[in-house]
Amino acid sequence: MDNALVVLVIEDNLGDFHLLEESFAEQSVPAKLFLVPNAVQAFSFLSRQGQFAGMPKPDLVLLDLNLPIIRGHKVLDIIRSTEEWARLPVIVLSSSTLKKDREECARFQVEAHLVKPSHYDGYLELAKEIAVCCKRIASMRERRRTASMAKSVP
Repeated sequence: MDNALVVLVIEDNLGDFHLLEESFAEQSVPAKLFLVPNAVQAFSFLSRQGQFAGMPKPDLVLLDLNLPIIRGHKVLDIIRSTEEWARLPVIVLSSSTLKKDREECARFQVEAHLVKPSHYDGYLELAKEIAVCCKRIASMRERRRTASMAKSVP
C-alpha cells in the first residue's frame, strides 16, 4: 500500500469507523485510515502536534457532521479558513439528509456529501463512491509530484 492515500477520519462512532474500514478493505480502496473521535484531536492531527507529531499529512478528510462539542460544520469552517489546510479535500459522511446540511457543505466546497448507510452493503457502495474520489486525488497528487520533480531538474 505504498501509494495509498492517507485519510483522516473524523468520526466519534467507533462502529461506523470499523464498518468503513472493513468496506474499504473489501473494495480494495487504496487508503490508509487514521481515526480521531473529535475536532480537537483532528486539529492536532492536521497540525501534527502532540501525540500526532509523527503522523503523515492527510490527502483526504472524511468528516462526520454530528461530532461532540465542536460540530462538523465548524470543523469545515476552520479547515477552509486555515491556510495550510484550505485546499485539503473533504468528504462529509453524515446521517443527515437535510437540505440545509448539504447546502452548508456545498458552501465549503466539499468533494461530496454522502449519507451514512444503515447496513453493511450500503457501506460497500459508499466505499466505491469514496474510491472514485481517492483515484482522482491520487492522480492530482502524482501530477503535483511529477511537476515538482520537473522543476527541481536543471
